[in-house]
Amino acid sequence: MKAVSQIFSEYQMPTNEMQADTLIYGERGGINSLALVRLIVDLEEMIEMELDVSITIADEKVLSMKHSPFATVGSLTEFVDGLVQAN
Repeated sequence: MKAVSQIFSEYQMPTNEMQADTLIYGERGGINSLALVRLIVDLEEMIEMELDVSITIADEKVLSMKHSPFATVGSLTEFVDGLVQAN
């Protein structure tokens, strides 16, 4: 995901080895809460610009989920794909 790569680059994290199980956010994740907010905003903007689809990635329901969609690149990709398909 382009936005994830950009955020990781800004935090000097390796993007060439990014895979579905690469941790994004959480106990062992590579970014802090401020970077997560930036990532979410960047993703929403990119999707709206590139796909002409407006989605909201983080809301009260998502933030209270037992298994966070923000944990890994794969979980975030799957979650965002589902949101885009639903619109």
